[in-house]
Amino acid sequence: MEKKTYYKYLFIVAAIWNWVAGISFIAVGLGEPVSLLQALYVGLGNTILLVGIGFIFVSLDVKKNNAIALMGIIGKFFAFISVLIYFSLGVGDISTVIAGTIDLIFAILFIEFLKGVKRLE
Repeated sequence: MEKKTYYKYLFIVAAIWNWVAGISFIAVGLGEPVSLLQALYVGLGNTILLVGIGFIFVSLDVKKNNAIALMGIIGKFFAFISVLIYFSLGVGDISTVIAGTIDLIFAILFIEFLKGVKRLE
């Protein structure tokens, strides 16, 4: 598979991953009674969905929108660190750590993307 095609699919998969995560956070935040914590889950879910839309923009033209990839690196790295901190405090379980590790893997792949996209024709 040529690199340009690989990068396109990388960001499509990242978008889908974000959409699943975003919808999950929104689902957790919905329901009665409404609390501030639930509202924060919905807000976080909406933000994650929005970043997924940004990843689709990258996939449409991998030579443009590289700032979105940089934003993804930072966000996914911070998400991983946050998951580790909360897990060490006894919040969450191994599935949370696995999800955070997937975000870390995407961050590493996005770093490779930013280095490799410069070499595309």
